[in-house]
Amino acid sequence: MIYEIATRSEAVLHMLIAVARKELLLLRANGNSEVLSDDCSIRHYSSALIVVRKFLNGLDDINELDTILVTIYLMVLYEQKSGDGDGAALSAHLQGLASIIRDQVRNTTAVISESLVSSGTEPEAEASSSKKPLLLGSFTLFAVRMLEWICFMDACASSFGIGGDFNGTIRDLFNKSDHNSDLNTAGHAQVLRGFVTTMESYSYQLPCSFWGTTYPIEEILDDLATDELYILYGTSVQLRYLVSGMFVTGASASQNLQQNVDRAFLEVMDHHARLFVLANQMTSDFDITKSAIRETRFIIPHYYAALLFYFSCTSQQKTQTHRHELAVKTIMRLALQAFQAEGHQAMIRIAWPLFMIMIETEDEFYREWASSQLSAISVYGKNYSRAVLSARSFHAERRRHGDEASLPKHLLKAEFGHFFI
Repeated sequence: MIYEIATRSEAVLHMLIAVARKELLLLRANGNSEVLSDDCSIRHYSSALIVVRKFLNGLDDINELDTILVTIYLMVLYEQKSGDGDGAALSAHLQGLASIIRDQVRNTTAVISESLVSSGTEPEAEASSSKKPLLLGSFTLFAVRMLEWICFMDACASSFGIGGDFNGTIRDLFNKSDHNSDLNTAGHAQVLRGFVTTMESYSYQLPCSFWGTTYPIEEILDDLATDELYILYGTSVQLRYLVSGMFVTGASASQNLQQNVDRAFLEVMDHHARLFVLANQMTSDFDITKSAIRETRFIIPHYYAALLFYFSCTSQQKTQTHRHELAVKTIMRLALQAFQAEGHQAMIRIAWPLFMIMIETEDEFYREWASSQLSAISVYGKNYSRAVLSARSFHAERRRHGDEASLPKHLLKAEFGHFFI
């Protein structure tokens, strides 16, 4: 669908060329980041940026919101894989996206309120009778799918001290429009699942809406088979975002909030127990042609990586030995199976779990294997090579200083440049 938009949007086409050219140069150079200065990529990036600035300043009456969301999403992707390590552009794009979403919801709310008042209907009564949060009603199906993807990227960036504003904005608007509880007071995983499930179920209509009756029945069956897996993935990313907000991008968390987040991890696992049983029983002999098998090997490691991140930030590795060991072993087992079945392409999808293996394991084989995989996929982005350097540096720091070594402080220091995976 992004490529379809590019056929009618100059800005999206510029960014697709910029991203593709950077990836091609990196592949040709076998991951050597020194060759990445490229006037052609910069020219296309700059042309797209001019369009976005016009939109933000209210001077663009041609491009739709969908187009702008795709353009900035591709800009974030460009900075993630090929950025100079400064982090300023990444942060600016994510903050800009948050501002765009706030303005869109505010404008839609004003139009709806004005229409309801003129018709003699109370806005509050209309909002309470609506089954769909006002946030989602402000956007097209495609825009909501883009919001999901950007939420994922912003949550990942927040773990490394960049971003977080976009998720904060989406959650605030969602809670106001859907009357959800705040995790600080409710402290249960259904708050996260409600947020993720609502967005996923709304954007779930997109493929059928776009393709109509030509949408293949095989794709529909795949969608049905992986629906719960993607809910788990979205919830795992939100857990990662919460931990980041507690320890990396925000102030230290209260004991009560820590307990709530810990309980949320357990409740998520209980709620999706069938998926964890499947992952536990999965072997390399399982049929890789089934999408549920591929996606399980991708998504379950992300849940456990978020858990390891939480343990590392709270220094609970020694008090939660069983859960910690289970997380490490499950990530490694599924990663090895994925590599055997799909090679290095599968490693790109689990780069964050591999990073957390390097951070949290004391097993030399596990750490070196994870390091070799991240190094191998560095031909697809500078962020992967920076991740390897960062993980090795923190492991050395932990050997020198023991429990005094702080992962959040290490990530904020950005010794090898700002990045995220």
